[in-house]
Amino acid sequence: MLKRTKIAITGAVAAGTIAAAGIAYAAFGYSPVAEATGKADTFKPVTVTVDGATTTMLPGEKANVALKLTNPGDNTVKADVVSITGTGVEVLQSSLAGNTPADKTYCESMVKQNVNPGAVNAIPLLGAGTYDFTLVGGVEFLEAMDIRCQGMSYTTKWKVEFKAVRS
Repeated sequence: MLKRTKIAITGAVAAGTIAAAGIAYAAFGYSPVAEATGKADTFKPVTVTVDGATTTMLPGEKANVALKLTNPGDNTVKADVVSITGTGVEVLQSSLAGNTPADKTYCESMVKQNVNPGAVNAIPLLGAGTYDFTLVGGVEFLEAMDIRCQGMSYTTKWKVEFKAVRS
């Protein structure tokens, strides 16, 4: 009789453990739900234009690039300039007379776009309105540029990244 009692107690303890584990599992899977509502602030695109002024340059010379940054008046937030990068140089088709496609590729590779690392830090937060910014030495003709590039005109492209901030 003593033997049967031990077996019955062991079985009861095992059943209690399984039941407790089942309860813990059910409580662990509980996921409360909360709701919140809000409205995103508006931020219309900030525009960037390059002053169309042309500069005559020789190999080895640099020229400034004038950027005009405009934050629309109906933006409720300011624009913070995160980065400025040159994204490409292109020879204008109208200036290719007598040159080959290989000359065009070569001459485009002889124009370097420069952004001083501290330039972005000099730009204040842009409230509504227009801000003129000059990239000092933004375009450079490399010293190795040769006669094939004489008389060509170039256009440069720039990417300016912004983020919206309160102040």
